[in-house]
Amino acid sequence: MLMLLGVSQLCAQGELTAVSVEVDIADSMLQVRQAFSLSLADSVTSFDIKALQFEGTSLDFLTASLEGDDLVLEDIPEQGMNRLRVNKAEGETWSRVVCTYEAKVRGKQFYLPLFFTNFSAASSQNDFFSIQIRMPKTQNYTVLFPTVKWEESGSQADKVMRFEVPALPAFLRLKQQDGEKAGIALNDAVDIGAAFLFLGIGLLIWVNRKRLSYG
Repeated sequence: MLMLLGVSQLCAQGELTAVSVEVDIADSMLQVRQAFSLSLADSVTSFDIKALQFEGTSLDFLTASLEGDDLVLEDIPEQGMNRLRVNKAEGETWSRVVCTYEAKVRGKQFYLPLFFTNFSAASSQNDFFSIQIRMPKTQNYTVLFPTVKWEESGSQADKVMRFEVPALPAFLRLKQQDGEKAGIALNDAVDIGAAFLFLGIGLLIWVNRKRLSYG
């Protein structure tokens, strides 16, 4: 009961207005930059950020900053959770806190934890949470969770995947594909099959046009 009361009091003192994440993939190491846009009362001097722990994924937290100034971090042990307390100096105002960390993963399929807070979301707009994943052109990843539509763009050196959703997911589930995408997707195969079917019907009608005309 006391824990729930503490969380309720913290939520009443502020809210999360937006979250953005940038991920750079290089082999089995992922560099993550997560930004929290905050609207907090001046009385809030610290808050906790938490991320789930997954087998095969280890996190190394690097920095947290507020408008370019480094913030003090405290590691708080918690079973099954990566938990850190972010502290600001007296007189500073919360605005946009940027956290950077590294994730080392094992295997072709893995989970990438994202940090979250106890603050409530200020809105449920589609652009509340945005993420982009950058990887070398030679690598190919499939996002198994969340199951949303991604936008892809690229250059000669790398490619970028992006999406926006109205809520902050606790993790991403990724799978590395061997080599470039190959073959024909299911939807493409269906479209091609339908095209050949209609082409065959049209050809059959054209060949038998006289019989169809005169009976």
